[in-house]
Amino acid sequence: MAKPDTIISLTQDEKTIMGLYGHPSAGKTDFICQGARDGMKILLLRCDLDHIPARALNSGAEQWIVRDWAEMNNEVLEYIRHDSAEWDWIWLDSATLWQDHGLQELFDGAVAAKPHRGEHGPDKPEYRVNMWRMEQWFRHAIGGVQCNLGIAAHAQMMDDPWPDVGSILMPLIQGRNMPQKFSAMMNFIGYLEVKEGADGQWRRLHTQLTGEAYGKDQYDAFPTGRLDHPTLSKVASAIEATKVPAKPGRRAGRRGPQGANTRDKAKPGRRGRRAAA
Repeated sequence: MAKPDTIISLTQDEKTIMGLYGHPSAGKTDFICQGARDGMKILLLRCDLDHIPARALNSGAEQWIVRDWAEMNNEVLEYIRHDSAEWDWIWLDSATLWQDHGLQELFDGAVAAKPHRGEHGPDKPEYRVNMWRMEQWFRHAIGGVQCNLGIAAHAQMMDDPWPDVGSILMPLIQGRNMPQKFSAMMNFIGYLEVKEGADGQWRRLHTQLTGEAYGKDQYDAFPTGRLDHPTLSKVASAIEATKVPAKPGRRAGRRGPQGANTRDKAKPGRRGRRAAA
């Protein structure tokens, strides 16, 4: 049998799929919005449980406040699949609070059908459906997005067998093995923390898996496994500098400094499409 045409050389994804997690007030939203200050086009996907810090308000980033799972799985996903090329980054900020929002929606539906359920709180059926919807949203958004995609989350301490040290910091994504599944879908994950010293506070981004925290850097952009005073622009620039140019015949988007998307935009009335990763 001849070698099938579908067997090709190893390639890199054109898009960066970034996970960012940290405790509340670690500066995740400011990290994202700093990219807009540096000239990137940034869209935040949020629910009404989240809040925008004052320092991010005038960054130039834009937001889409998503009301429910129906909007998230229809309008938002359709936009991501067909019209997201006009952005440099789309960020879900944050997946943790969106899951809380989605769980409440499911519980409200359960109480409407069986009012006595309101006395006991959400149960396994709501948690299972909420987990499944989040996992599917991750998969479809990552596969269909036309720009770089980021997903932020809170941090949690959770047992993990790999380090053999007990608990380890990981993204707070509700559901059995969901933090691990989430991490597997990313090609870059950073844990953001606030450090203190004689000169005051600063932020540090950890980018490699250790016995203390999840991290992932498939680009080897940060050999030391950390970056002090991180911004989205610094991280995107370091990642872009490591990417291997696409081979002739493979259509690749052109990206300018700091990960900015400089591909020609689709003409009005036409929907630009890029191949799913």
